[in-house]
Amino acid sequence: MGVKPSISSETMRGINIMTAAIVMIIGIANFQFALSDVQFNGIAIGSIAVLVLYHGLKAIGRATGAIPKTSSVVRDQGKPSEPLHPIQEDGDQNR
Repeated sequence: MGVKPSISSETMRGINIMTAAIVMIIGIANFQFALSDVQFNGIAIGSIAVLVLYHGLKAIGRATGAIPKTSSVVRDQGKPSEPLHPIQEDGDQNR
């Protein structure tokens, strides 16, 4: 029993690749800018960019219909998934 993503793998792969490529360019090129007395370098700008780009691209995908607006995970064949059991302190995980 498992879960399958309802978002097509091609759509998510495109979002992930585009986000990674832009962030890598920003980080490697070590872009810099200063805001008042605070200076931001490539890693800081890349960290902010990854959050803005990923969530921004997902929002655009939902707005255009490329990504469904429903949950990103669907149950396998309509069956509910089994609940997770906590790990016992004695190491016995077979419940």
